Amino acid sequence: MTRDDVLQVLREALASHAMTNRGSVWQHSGPEVHWVLHLDRLPHGNRLAIDVGAALIDGTGRLPARATDCPLVMHAENMALGDAPAVMPVVDLDSSLADEDRRVDLERIARALGVYVADRGTLDALRRAYRAGELRSAFIDKAVREVLEA
Repeated sequence: MTRDDVLQVLREALASHAMTNRGSVWQHSGPEVHWVLHLDRLPHGNRLAIDVGAALIDGTGRLPARATDCPLVMHAENMALGDAPAVMPVVDLDSSLADEDRRVDLERIARALGVYVADRGTLDALRRAYRAGELRSAFIDKAVREVLEA
């Protein structure tokens, strides 16, 4: 399976979660939180990563273009995605995982990510996730952390 195949699987799976797509970036805006997912190519080997970013919608109309531009950044492999399979072996294209198994696992991961961001589209929902420890591995900008702790 190639990176383009992975992109196609993610496009199809994330489209059902109202996520818009441009290249390797998907975006979803809830009422108060804007989410960005980015399929990133890692520098060594044939490995990919799924970066997940969130930004509070502030009314300026300016939204981050990439996950790493967001004030809250996570990596899918560190997220609690319910019964979705472990992300790292699936996005390591050099792993021994068969293409069909990788496709099925990518679809499950994409569905779980789609549900995750849709369920956390409000500030209240994001605060609950923060208090539950879901964002423990995330980089959180100081100003956003203050809002989450309020």
